[in-house]
Amino acid sequence: MPLPTTTLALYDLLAADPVLTPLLGVHVLEGGTTRPALAHFWPKEAIEPTTRPAGVEIVVWRSPMGTAATPAQTGEVDVRPTFRLSVTQWEPPTAGGAYHQQAVINRLLQLLPGANASDVTIDGLTTGLQQHTVSWTCPVAVLPRP
Repeated sequence: MPLPTTTLALYDLLAADPVLTPLLGVHVLEGGTTRPALAHFWPKEAIEPTTRPAGVEIVVWRSPMGTAATPAQTGEVDVRPTFRLSVTQWEPPTAGGAYHQQAVINRLLQLLPGANASDVTIDGLTTGLQQHTVSWTCPVAVLPRP
């Protein structure tokens, strides 16, 4: 399977992964219906205020949050996008439900060669909530030169 070169392709890869999707939590919508807790947001964008996350949620940020420069064969430097994902463990959807955050992070690291995960400290939020950031520089995508 080819590596994703855009944030939308990364989102699609995660949404279709048969190992990852059963580990995801849900977004509980107004009225009680649910959808998988996988989102594709712009920075500072969030789920609707009437939606409640439960279980493990992954947010793929729509814009690369950094770049990495690698020498090109022409002597110029190729600039590669670094994608960022937030992996948040909310309270499980059911009382006594499983916490799958580490399994989700492990799967992301398998799918994205060279990715790194780091713990994020969140002050003032409910107990049981934990967040990690996964960063991945795509080795095959090159940003256009200005």
